[in-house]
Amino acid sequence: MRQRSGGTGASSTSSTHGTGVAAADPPVGGTGVAPAGRRARKRADTRDRLHQAGLELFAAEGLGSTTVRDIAEQADVAERTFYRYFDSKEDLLLDDVRRYFTAAASYIGSRPASESPMTSLLAGVDALAEDWNVADAEVVWLAELITDDPAARGHLHRLVDEYQEELAQIFARRRGLDDADYRCHLEAAVAGTAFIQAIGRFLVSDAAPIQQYGIEAIRLLAAGVDPDAAAGVEPLEP
Repeated sequence: MRQRSGGTGASSTSSTHGTGVAAADPPVGGTGVAPAGRRARKRADTRDRLHQAGLELFAAEGLGSTTVRDIAEQADVAERTFYRYFDSKEDLLLDDVRRYFTAAASYIGSRPASESPMTSLLAGVDALAEDWNVADAEVVWLAELITDDPAARGHLHRLVDEYQEELAQIFARRRGLDDADYRCHLEAAVAGTAFIQAIGRFLVSDAAPIQQYGIEAIRLLAAGVDPDAAAGVEPLEP
């Protein structure tokens, strides 16, 4: 998945398998020190090469058969360099998912404070569908790798948990709270649930793009799967 050119998200413009960093070079002086922009591009290039090498090896050899050393050798860097950019091979595999969540939280956090959390979630997902190109075939490939690897599944669930926590804190700030309460966490859980269920539904019925299933899932959860069941229920005291 990648952000389309001209997108409004806070994330840097990215390639399909890595994060690009756009920065202008300051004038080169005579100090022999590389400009900050050049260093940033060099780091981004190394990160991209590691990411691309990892994805190519995962596709050819499988996630379980690929080691961090294999990835480093394929990218022509030292093994220790890998850990400057990724915590593990699972972290590399799910890097695009992390960046997608980061962009989603940025969109939702920038929405008007007067807007309801569910409205903000829908607006955020709609904006991501416009600005990010999520390749359906890539989702299928990624899901198959994750399904077959317990460590990757665990890493994905940690990413979802981190995303939900970030959203819960966004919703808490809107309410003037120092920390998220149970209501904020429930609202944030809608986003995490929608993400997981959208992938599951897409894998068994790919009649629509993956992002459309995400939008549909949030709309259904926002409206209430069974609104009549909640009628007359008084909220508990905070």
